[in-house]
Amino acid sequence: MKKILFTVMVATIIGASLTGNGLAETIRWVQYNVSPYAAEHLPAGGFWCQLVREALALRGHDISIQWYPLKRAFAMVENGAADLSLGWLKTPEREKAVLFSDRPVARSPVVFFHRRDKAFDWETLEDLKGLRIGDRLGNVNGGKTYLAAEKAGVINVERVPADEQNLKKLLLGRIDVIVGAESMIEGVLRDRFLPQDQSKITKHPKPLHVVEGYAVFNRQLSPHLIHAFNDGIDQLRENGRFDQLSRETLQP
Repeated sequence: MKKILFTVMVATIIGASLTGNGLAETIRWVQYNVSPYAAEHLPAGGFWCQLVREALALRGHDISIQWYPLKRAFAMVENGAADLSLGWLKTPEREKAVLFSDRPVARSPVVFFHRRDKAFDWETLEDLKGLRIGDRLGNVNGGKTYLAAEKAGVINVERVPADEQNLKKLLLGRIDVIVGAESMIEGVLRDRFLPQDQSKITKHPKPLHVVEGYAVFNRQLSPHLIHAFNDGIDQLRENGRFDQLSRETLQP
């Protein structure tokens, strides 16, 4: 009888460690395409996919990843249909809906892109009056001052679903500039446009500001899994693997 009770106790302890601490759980990751950081067509899914797999493996976890449009990916994390997504700016509204990682997984200056054959310069948002500015639906990379100017009608912003559409409009002369995270716009240019078209577009050196992209988690997710993510990423930063992966996957 004692042997049976001992066996049951051991099984219970092991079961608790595998479920209560999340050691045997697979994290459900939903991701929108955000080249060069993560995209279906990139080798192994790109920088973030390789980074997160390695970070969670350090803590004994695995991931399953599915690709969705930007808004749907966030909604799935918010409503508990998924556990994780990467590449999100912190806003007061989002912080009410989801939990954020301790540290950002990406930083990028936000800049204006324009055609090389069209002169463009700016110092303040007032300099953008009269220009047709291309931006993406739901994108808040421009920052509070930019968004306030857009809302007040100080600047004219035309929004479309994807950065690729804005780049096509820019090449055709239907808009004057595009605003966006430098690394993301350049990633779309490399992935989706021919070299001769890439050469027609350049960026202004003055950044609007710098954005930081975080991982987000649904609020029902076990704290152990969130800690596993944060601790795994920190370990990869400390041992140099984070920077190594960044160099190998993000540099053209």
